[in-house]
Amino acid sequence: MMQWRPPLANQLFDERFGPYVQQFRQMQAVVAEFESPAGDSVETILERFQNETKTYPRRQNQLMAVSYYLQSMLSTCQGNWENATHGVTDYKALLDRLDHRVKGAKILVSFNYDTLLERVMK
Repeated sequence: MMQWRPPLANQLFDERFGPYVQQFRQMQAVVAEFESPAGDSVETILERFQNETKTYPRRQNQLMAVSYYLQSMLSTCQGNWENATHGVTDYKALLDRLDHRVKGAKILVSFNYDTLLERVMK
């Protein structure tokens, strides 16, 4: 069950997601950049790659592959996690507490890569 727990940002390229990396060969040359535990954040690396597209056109293909990788891997993780937990999530409990204690409109901001919060809000 825990294998499908959505990863934290520093776990997005863990070895457990190797089959997804294999699907997107255009990104394989840059995966090591994301795996370094003491390295830059995912956001910093992606921003650097975006800036490099002007002088290194191959970066655009690599960025696109990373985007598709994240979408595919996270979508699978989320679906399997929801099945494994039978739909019970901390987000549902959080929203229930907010609805109970805070009257009126609520604004939630998430910086997660997953869309579990968005799914709960539907």
